[in-house]
Amino acid sequence: MGTHVVSALSAAGHEPYVFDIQEPRYGTFIRGDLTRLDDLVAATADMDAVCHLGAVGDVYLAVCRREACRPHLSCCGRAKSRL
Repeated sequence: MGTHVVSALSAAGHEPYVFDIQEPRYGTFIRGDLTRLDDLVAATADMDAVCHLGAVGDVYLAVCRREACRPHLSCCGRAKSRL
């Protein structure tokens, strides 16, 4: 799913970054752990927006249960990023 999001954002003229524990085959990579708030704060410090796909294995859940993801990215408010 992340590959498609990175591709669509790039095609729209954005500069997407991939935040993960393991380096992906696509996108500009930032190594970090989604469960570590310090990693999230550091990774989102200069970001304009965040598209949270961490641990989302179902597109339906990603869209319909968006509010369930908000606590994991409390750092976005600190970094003034949009979710």
